[in-house]
Amino acid sequence: MPRPDAVPEPFPKALVTPPVARDDPANGICHLERVFAIPLHPQRMQDFVTEKLPLHVKGLDGTGKLDLFCDWVGDFLPPGLKPELAWIAVPVKRNLIWETLGIVLADNSSEEGLEKAKDEEMILKVQECLGVTTRPGWHFVLPDD
Repeated sequence: MPRPDAVPEPFPKALVTPPVARDDPANGICHLERVFAIPLHPQRMQDFVTEKLPLHVKGLDGTGKLDLFCDWVGDFLPPGLKPELAWIAVPVKRNLIWETLGIVLADNSSEEGLEKAKDEEMILKVQECLGVTTRPGWHFVLPDD
């Protein structure tokens, strides 16, 4: 896991908008679903709730703080943004993947989803609310276990 102050910037491929996800085996075309998300470091999420919800974190360990973050983060994001969290795969370097939670800003399930990823104002507002500068990228969602 990277240090909290060293969350990796997205690889160049993660900055390229993917095609709309579809599976058309008859034509040999398969575009997997991805999300446009800001990767979040667990320590940053814990720091966030410690700062924003000091009365709620008393007696909580790290896991409890992460649960609290997941439950409350939507209350601190810009109005109109329906936050979704997803476990995402973030390439750190060649052949090394970091599995972490990400705030999903858009997805490639439709043209509308792809358009959301172009909303620079919304991206900046979310980064500001979370106190992060990490750029969002197109990431694969990890399967539920």
